Amino acid sequence: MIRRYLAAVFVLFLIFVNAIPSTGFIIKDPYNQVSFGNTLYVGGSGSNNYTKIQYAIDNASHGDIVFVYSGFYTDFYPEYFASVFIDKKIKLLGEDKNTTIIDGGNNRHVVRIYADDIIISGFTIQNSGNHGAGIDSSVSNDSINFKIYRNIIKNNHDGFLQSGTDYGEVYDNIITDNYNGICITGWEVSIYGNIIENNIKGILVLGGNSVNILDNHFENNEVGVALSDSKITISENNFIDNGKHVDFGKTFWIWHFLLLFSINYRSTFRNNYWDDWKLSIPRPILGQWAYLSIILAMHGSSGMIGPFPSVQFDLSPVIIPYDIEVTQ
Repeated sequence: MIRRYLAAVFVLFLIFVNAIPSTGFIIKDPYNQVSFGNTLYVGGSGSNNYTKIQYAIDNASHGDIVFVYSGFYTDFYPEYFASVFIDKKIKLLGEDKNTTIIDGGNNRHVVRIYADDIIISGFTIQNSGNHGAGIDSSVSNDSINFKIYRNIIKNNHDGFLQSGTDYGEVYDNIITDNYNGICITGWEVSIYGNIIENNIKGILVLGGNSVNILDNHFENNEVGVALSDSKITISENNFIDNGKHVDFGKTFWIWHFLLLFSINYRSTFRNNYWDDWKLSIPRPILGQWAYLSIILAMHGSSGMIGPFPSVQFDLSPVIIPYDIEVTQ
């Protein structure tokens, strides 16, 4: 009886061992993601392993995980204008963001998103082309969801580029040495818990609503946050040693006699730390100079008056910086 019991245990052990990918060691998902599909591996050995990230994505199905071992991946696919093109609902996970590197080779985009419910985590994503992005979601005309977290995004024109009616979250990343760390031209994005440093513009918002910038650390950017025609919320961030912490433009229009009056959207600033403001009273935030445009409907002429200062306020600044760190 004992011998039969031991034999059964031994058989189960062999089945378990043979089920583990032959990588030389067992990899656990470092981000505690629950697998809801198959897992395809890149850079390992044995069954279900691929040599290129794109090969694994091409063979994945909706709901799968593509897990990438540490390495330097620098393929480029001209038909996709990218090194990695994601057109399926998958999780793309790297073993270690410091050593799992997707390099665009200064071509165009590094990673492009063309599907709903995408997760990208655990990579260094670097070296897009002059007009490319580290991660680009603008390729799709449809609304897509995404989560971008625990990555290093560096040396790109746009670290992350979002447009259209996408909804997503960008958090717990290091975003550094890009022209624009994040460029938003669409709607409904939450950007929180990131280190955003050494960019020309940390975050550039060119349009849209429901953009929340929360709990980020902006340091050594030429401009921390640049706004245009945007109604967004900026709260509980650190602004330290930027050339200009926040920049925005504003234009006033008056249509004489018809009394049509509109102004650019106003953003909401609250509870931010500003290294140049040590008072617990509202901090003025100066934008670009604005002009008053008068259109004389009855006379068919127009004119400009100005310039006038554009100003907004953080009504409740804090005087001690927040302790903002990303997961290593």
